[in-house]
Amino acid sequence: CAAPRNFFKDLRRSFLRTSCLCHWPVRLQGTKGDQGILAKNCSLSQFLGIAFLGIGLWAWNEKFSVFLGIIFFLELTAGVLAFVFKDWIKDQLYFFINNNIRAYRDDIDLQNLIDFTQEYWQCCGAFGADDWNLNIYFNCTDSNASRERCGVPFSCCTKDPAEDVINTQCGYDARQKPVSGISSCHLAQRVLEELLNLHGDAVLSSSLVKEVDQQIVIYTKGCVPQFEKWLQDNLTIVAGIFIGIALLQVVLVQMGRSRTGQWKKASRRKTDLSRAPLARAEETIQGRRRKVSAAGEVGRPQEWGKVLMSSEK
Repeated sequence: CAAPRNFFKDLRRSFLRTSCLCHWPVRLQGTKGDQGILAKNCSLSQFLGIAFLGIGLWAWNEKFSVFLGIIFFLELTAGVLAFVFKDWIKDQLYFFINNNIRAYRDDIDLQNLIDFTQEYWQCCGAFGADDWNLNIYFNCTDSNASRERCGVPFSCCTKDPAEDVINTQCGYDARQKPVSGISSCHLAQRVLEELLNLHGDAVLSSSLVKEVDQQIVIYTKGCVPQFEKWLQDNLTIVAGIFIGIALLQVVLVQMGRSRTGQWKKASRRKTDLSRAPLARAEETIQGRRRKVSAAGEVGRPQEWGKVLMSSEK
């Protein structure tokens, strides 16, 4: 049966409103005159929505169960390969982040994505803050005349809950010198705390002092280790989500097969009903022929007429 005409109109209106909500998080982060709005977000979400809608409509096709079975097999294969080649995936993620660091100032959408990732994971760079030497604006070379030399983006800075306004210059010179404004006593205390908590019997070195000094104002852990730590801490939740998706696909496959069986059964019944009058007529003709042949020999046409008249009655 056909759906009501207003159903698709309301569905389209609701979908457009929902998909365009993706602009709001970036608008809230942007300031006046800032062009940091992901202009492609709405179009991308609409495209994904149309794709999922197309898959949903395909569910009415008899090949839907086969399609879901292929998707389930590919997901299972991807999970096994991800576990076997986890070191390779880690290296590819490292190269991916570093390539994006090089293009940090070139694309405003990419810049917003990197800032969001570093703020959310509380990380800086792929494996550390020094990965920002790959960017021409943040590297520590003597030929770099940028004010951001030997610094990091503001998203690498540790946040003070008491501050309502984000200091976008908090990462300036963060990797160059000991942080100004921090007393030597406070710095020594932080170094000792890090020695006791993280390094145990490690020998106090200049690199350790630099690392602890940087931890006062910026995140020193890379995004790749932070992501691995997040996966380990939330392994049960992540595994539960994937298992739930897999079970849902299995259920949908069974529903698709059941639906396909119902369609085939209804189609055969419809075909049988359409052929029933012809079958009954053919059966009647065959019955009459059998009665005629049973009436007697070929030279007795009068009895044939009686048989035909009796069969018609």
